Amino acid sequence: MEGMPKSIIVRVVNGSIRERIPSDEPPHQAVKDVVISSLAEWDPSRSDLIVTKHSLGEEEIYLVSIKGEWEQGEYVEKELLLVAPYSEEGTINDLLKEIAEYTSKG
Repeated sequence: MEGMPKSIIVRVVNGSIRERIPSDEPPHQAVKDVVISSLAEWDPSRSDLIVTKHSLGEEEIYLVSIKGEWEQGEYVEKELLLVAPYSEEGTINDLLKEIAEYTSKG
């Protein structure tokens, strides 16, 4: 379908979905743009910058961690950016719930 975004970028902060941004770039390109723009927000004195690729069925998704910290011997994600193929369906919602839960452990 013409005009439909190719990816969705979702910002999750402390367990809450803060924004959803459609992108006309495919996920493998959109993640590069996300990493570049995240550099301004990343504080290397407090956290690592981590980019991981995961398979979700036949699709690949990317997680960009820009605000994770060690707390009592455990690495706690404070803020993640998810880059995934765009879908009109709710297939991404289960994944978003898991990520929101993961970032709320802090």
